[in-house]
Amino acid sequence: IYMHVPVIEPYNSPNHRLLDADKFIEIVNKYENPIGVFQGHYHAAKITQKGNIVYISCPSLVTYPNAFRIVTVTNYWNKTVFKIEFKETRLKNVQKMAKLLMFSPSFFTGEEDDRNAVITVKR
Repeated sequence: IYMHVPVIEPYNSPNHRLLDADKFIEIVNKYENPIGVFQGHYHAAKITQKGNIVYISCPSLVTYPNAFRIVTVTNYWNKTVFKIEFKETRLKNVQKMAKLLMFSPSFFTGEEDDRNAVITVKR
């Protein structure tokens, strides 16, 4: 599932919350198959797993951290594997300038587990 405003926020921001996020969660929780939810809006890297659902917040390419994700989803008969990679721009001068405009750059890059991860969801 791809959506702009995240269901699970990478950080608390009351003015940007998805309306009726609880209803969305209630609906997807009814399914037993692995589900990937790709979300943006906050420009932050964060990965959260809740049961069979993996919520992947994506960074911004046009503002710091000037990065994107490569996600490989592999289905097996008994599991689904999400390989999530964080890729920074090669334009280091642009990234350096964008970083200067941020109040807390590390906030948007997240922890290492929020940038790169391999998550296995059993069926």
